[in-house]
Amino acid sequence: MTTVNTEISSGGSQDTVLKDLRETLSRAIEILSDLDSHGTPKRESDSHLAQKAEEYRQELEAERSDRAVLTEQLIEAERQATRILSLYVATHQLHATLDPQAVYSAVGEIATDLLGARSFVLLMAENEQESRIALKRGIDGERKKLFEESTYSGGNPRVDQALEDGILYVAENDDPDAMAVV
Repeated sequence: MTTVNTEISSGGSQDTVLKDLRETLSRAIEILSDLDSHGTPKRESDSHLAQKAEEYRQELEAERSDRAVLTEQLIEAERQATRILSLYVATHQLHATLDPQAVYSAVGEIATDLLGARSFVLLMAENEQESRIALKRGIDGERKKLFEESTYSGGNPRVDQALEDGILYVAENDDPDAMAVV
């Protein structure tokens, strides 16, 4: 207010001063609106910088996504390598001994560690009517009745069929009694 009075008293016209004030206020309003909408005053280089920043953000996001995919693939490759190593060890154990109990034990480890079996029975065919139970783990419920003795005389259609024709049978995953019969 003092500046306006000084200019008016020093010979400047009131209209000129008001015009200058309006222009200054108008420019200040422009700057404020630019700041409100963009955070910085608009300039041609700012637009270019904002575009570059967005490109870099997108590139960074793509790199993060690629890294996540590669990490998952690496984890899966490590799991696969572990499975292969376990298979090699189990195969070596199977071929390293002639002791039937050691072979049964190695087959049991393969069933649980590599195949993920929670329960299984290893049957050795004695004749067409009976099979000797060489090893069993985790058998319960109705299946337990079939494998209580030291021999299996029949009773499960999948097992009976596999023993008869020697073909692999695998139940569906959604079957609560899922089993593979070899």
